[in-house]
Amino acid sequence: MTVSLQFISLLVMMACGILTAAGVDAIRFLYSHAKPGSIIYRMSNLLEVAAWLLLGIGTFYVLFEIRDGAWRIYDPLAQIAGIFLYESIFQRPFRFTGRVIRNVLFRPIWLIIRFIIHVILKIVQVIQKILLLIVRPFKRLIELLAKTPLKKKRK
Repeated sequence: MTVSLQFISLLVMMACGILTAAGVDAIRFLYSHAKPGSIIYRMSNLLEVAAWLLLGIGTFYVLFEIRDGAWRIYDPLAQIAGIFLYESIFQRPFRFTGRVIRNVLFRPIWLIIRFIIHVILKIVQVIQKILLLIVRPFKRLIELLAKTPLKKKRK
């Protein structure tokens, strides 16, 4: 393995550390803003362990692609350095990007979904009121017929 390939793999492992820290930070941000009764809040420990596991598998996949799975002693050190780099330099830009994506992409989609649900509920309410308006005159008639006995009274 040449020195340039080792340097490239070191940079790739640092990038994996940065992305791992960003993923864990995103997961922690997600369940820190969840309501205490929600399923995300209750499953936060399991969610974080699953995130660490998936990020570790992804890092090993990258390592497998770069160096055919050959592990060096500086790989975990490079990942830890990447995590520290994320905490010191890249955390604010990543969070800013996340806020921009949330506000530009997800909130309008959520607004459109809520609008469609609102329109459907209003249409159902209008249909319900129309049906009640049609049935209301017959309601009194049905009540009168229900009070009259079906059998003839004997004298």
